Amino acid sequence: MTEFQEIASCGRQHRVREPDQSVLLVRARGAEDLEAEALALVLAPYSGLDGLMARSERLVRAAAGQGLAGIAALGRLARADVLKRTGKIPQALRLARQVLEWATEADDRIVAARAHAILARALASMGERVESLTHAGRAVQLLDGSAPLHLRADHAVVFAEVTSILRPGGSLTALWQADELARELGDPGLVLVNLNNMAWVQYEAGDLFGARHTVDRLRLFAEESGAELSATAVDTVGRVLMEGGELAEAEAALAPVFAGRVQDTNGHGFAFCLLTLAEIKRRTGDDAEALRILTLCRQHAEAAGPADARARALHETAKIHAERGEYRAAYEAMAACYEAWQQLRSEQSDVAAWTLHTLFDIERAQQQSRQYQELAERDSLTGLWNRRRLDQHLPQLIDEAHASGPAGSPAALSVALIDVDHFKRINDRYSHDVGDAVLHAIARLLDQTMDGDGFAARLGGEEFLLVLPGTAAAAAVALSEHTRLAIENHQWSPINDGLAVTASIGVASLVHGDTQATLLRRADELMYRAKRSGRNQVVGPEA
Repeated sequence: MTEFQEIASCGRQHRVREPDQSVLLVRARGAEDLEAEALALVLAPYSGLDGLMARSERLVRAAAGQGLAGIAALGRLARADVLKRTGKIPQALRLARQVLEWATEADDRIVAARAHAILARALASMGERVESLTHAGRAVQLLDGSAPLHLRADHAVVFAEVTSILRPGGSLTALWQADELARELGDPGLVLVNLNNMAWVQYEAGDLFGARHTVDRLRLFAEESGAELSATAVDTVGRVLMEGGELAEAEAALAPVFAGRVQDTNGHGFAFCLLTLAEIKRRTGDDAEALRILTLCRQHAEAAGPADARARALHETAKIHAERGEYRAAYEAMAACYEAWQQLRSEQSDVAAWTLHTLFDIERAQQQSRQYQELAERDSLTGLWNRRRLDQHLPQLIDEAHASGPAGSPAALSVALIDVDHFKRINDRYSHDVGDAVLHAIARLLDQTMDGDGFAARLGGEEFLLVLPGTAAAAAVALSEHTRLAIENHQWSPINDGLAVTASIGVASLVHGDTQATLLRRADELMYRAKRSGRNQVVGPEA
């Protein structure tokens, strides 16, 4: 018998962590005590979920009995938070929306802000990214400096978390701001959650050095504060260590989760720890143990969620079978993986449709329609604007440049067409997953290059475009050279050892009579000139 045979049942064990504040509700000693309990319930889930539903229900009863409608509403939102964290997303959304409607009518900004924070996380968990960010922004905006620090700090963490989902790698500023508020509040659980989010954002962006540094800060703070890492944070630690090649240390970091000594505060940390452990075993050559752990992960996900962990476990299972030449087993696992992903997407679509139908009024539905239009103009892999958005926006910029320039000449406007060199070789040699990761990382680099009115777009495949209003040819070439170097010098090894990526760039600037078609055609010709001249270079307009 190995230590992992009882792993699924261990993952569902929770230790009771009932803070002393709960006795205040039994005694009902007044508004101040009830308000303190309401604020305590904001942060309590970061340490564990045991007993929180009962505490929130006692708070609702006690506050309602004393006519404290606002505190009772906060108690209902605490219930919604627990529902969300235990996978009951529709119920959480319904309850939070009801409270938000009451708070709006009662002009209670504190309760409204809290409802927006609950809605933000719930919507993010079902993939409604733009709507989630809208609620996260309102959760912060509704609180001024006089609002309780518990709420201001937590909502800053929520905003940073949701922003990192919408724009991976682009939310470190929000995370640092959240870190300052969490440390000012002095709540170890909140500090650890935010540090975990920061490490994961850096890891997702390919900044393995930054992620390793943040993981060290995370573990040191936990040790110094006496607080415990959640299963989600332990998984982050294990994955960052694993990607850095510290396989034995990564496995040791995960061990407390499987011994039942770590709280799973959001319901999916245990399953993802299993996925990370399976990857460690695969990298150490123990395919048999990796497959067995993946089986445990699927069983756990089927029983307790999350559904995407089951799909990921099947995908990893298929990869291992394929590497071992067990092609029939690989096919069967991949087919099951596809079915699991389709089922998950269907369930998310059903929840999203239900949300639109039951939660949002006409004004909100109209707002969401506009936001879905924005999502339709985003490339699903990279998050950059897509060709549809480019075809709508670039002609307008060209018309404005023609209209605002001096007689006979347009105002400055340039474009840079970027094509990843030998991209087919990357897909063929490393895998399409690696190719997707490369495109995602390049998109982040391009996004960081943009400022002002400029924007980056993915045209399709391995082609990107920088649109640079107000930028003349020389400046556009200089910026493109900076971009080329950023791609060439990026640390690609976290994606795959030995990986090197370069790009060829053609820069064209607007001239009299240009349309979008003629401008992009010149950029395309110059980009191919860069390819023919040896690749990994920038070719701009001829003097």
